Amino acid sequence: MPRLMAGQFCLCGDVGWGIDGGVGEDDRERLFRIRQQASLLFPRFTTIIAQPGLSIGSASDEQLRLIAGAASYVQTVTKGGFEVYGSD
Repeated sequence: MPRLMAGQFCLCGDVGWGIDGGVGEDDRERLFRIRQQASLLFPRFTTIIAQPGLSIGSASDEQLRLIAGAASYVQTVTKGGFEVYGSD
């Protein structure tokens, strides 16, 4: 991925344009292809929960069932990942 300079933004990983740089013919074709493919792309979600008061080593069965239920629901709805962070 190219390094972006001040005044630039990035679209689809490797395409960057400056505000005053303009868009060339190749860039227009690339944007047109991205626009055509946009409806086929699916966003990916990762849900992260931070519970500093939860001791991972001594979590109760009730706490684990609650986390498992939340993970199941989130994964069913978003088709994404689910992570829980607690204290040691």
